[in-house]
Amino acid sequence: MFDDLKSPKVKLQTEILLETGKKLLASVFTSPQARLSDLMNDERDFLPIELSDGRATVVRKASIVQITPVEQDLSSYESSDPYEILGITGAVDYDGLRKHYVSLLKGCHPDSLASYELPAPLVKFANNFTARINQAFERICQERGWETAIED
Repeated sequence: MFDDLKSPKVKLQTEILLETGKKLLASVFTSPQARLSDLMNDERDFLPIELSDGRATVVRKASIVQITPVEQDLSSYESSDPYEILGITGAVDYDGLRKHYVSLLKGCHPDSLASYELPAPLVKFANNFTARINQAFERICQERGWETAIED
């Protein structure tokens, strides 16, 4: 029973989407050989996490809609389809594309996350993700002959 307490744990940085719509940047702890899916499917109802500011808390697993590791290499992401990258359909007009693009950037742009003093891997993830969003937006605009400058 106490053997599990003695085994070394790996800190895995994740983004957690809760059923309320709130997103958490948090670390979860698992054994070195375990996968994130193993952690989510074990017998516990609650998941201990460490928030990006260092505070520890627990989350009810049933309230988690999605959990994604953030230490992913986005350069190896196989999709090169700008519509898939942005999560939109080909039927989008310029105003719809622009609104969606701006909302994506607000949620992940490194400048908007700077005040949170995030760990380096999260900053790298935000930079890579922002670059992919920008490239996808520019490709769609070029394909359609639209202006890429965003004015607010």
